[in-house]
Amino acid sequence: MAIVKGFDTYAPVTRETLCCANSNGYGKFVGRYYTATIPGKLLKLDEAKLISSCSFKVVSVYQDGNDSQGCFTKEWGEKDGKWAYNYAKDTIGQPSGSAIYFGVDFDPLDPVVKGGVTDYFTAVKNTFQQLGGKYKIGVYGSGLVCSYIKDTKKLADYSWLSMSKGWQGSQNYLNGNTWDINQMSKVVINGINCDSNDYRSEDFGGWWL
Repeated sequence: MAIVKGFDTYAPVTRETLCCANSNGYGKFVGRYYTATIPGKLLKLDEAKLISSCSFKVVSVYQDGNDSQGCFTKEWGEKDGKWAYNYAKDTIGQPSGSAIYFGVDFDPLDPVVKGGVTDYFTAVKNTFQQLGGKYKIGVYGSGLVCSYIKDTKKLADYSWLSMSKGWQGSQNYLNGNTWDINQMSKVVINGINCDSNDYRSEDFGGWWL
């Protein structure tokens, strides 16, 4: 199966950055952020249109902090799920059937994954269904997180394995080839700090306008 590359970044991208990415082999998708609290990394409509016009797919991932145990509760899942769904639908016009990933940007142990992280994704899934079920759900994080949330509990349709391969279960999950996106290494593209990524098949939840 062919592996092709994309990149993700906190920073808004320009046409020059996209041209540079394409010429360096990262020309398939751009991972960009939905966030309710950090305006500087928020994907906006004009940027989404630009990315699409340059023949890149967008992979949208919701993340404010999402980097500690306290971020993962039923209440936060409901709030984050509602905000991400409505922003994708009403502001961006993200196409139906594509995915919104939710980040778990730390290395939780098994009890936390089976507790708060599961509560969070259960609430996200229920919220999406209540709002109309327009979007699929992705999970970003360690191998343990991806395996349990997507493959065991079926709370996500896609998994995006973090670059931090020393995290719980990550090397085994990488080798098991059930991930959809694999974040690989830090790169600089047109002066912007980014992360390189592979994906395994054409179906990884990406979209264009």
